[in-house]
Amino acid sequence: MGVTNGTTSNKLYKFTTDDFILLVTGVNEQSMTGTIKSSPNGGSVDETANNGMQYNFTVKYNITTTTQSFEFRKVSATQIQWKDNSNGTWFDLVKM
Repeated sequence: MGVTNGTTSNKLYKFTTDDFILLVTGVNEQSMTGTIKSSPNGGSVDETANNGMQYNFTVKYNITTTTQSFEFRKVSATQIQWKDNSNGTWFDLVKM
């Protein structure tokens, strides 16, 4: 999934049945499952779903204060949005 503004497109995320993958600069893949497993002290994921319309999750790494939070919401059967937590803006995601 990625963000497009009509002239440029940026791949951001890839979803699989058992993993969530960040696409760093559109090239390198960072598996969240792999990152948690490779962390010396492990970690956990807190998930919240709201009637199938919004899905939030936070990755917490044990014995650190590091967390990563993600928010997605369903707009329609074919469209989802992602919230940029740095500025609170929702962006349409498109299948790429």
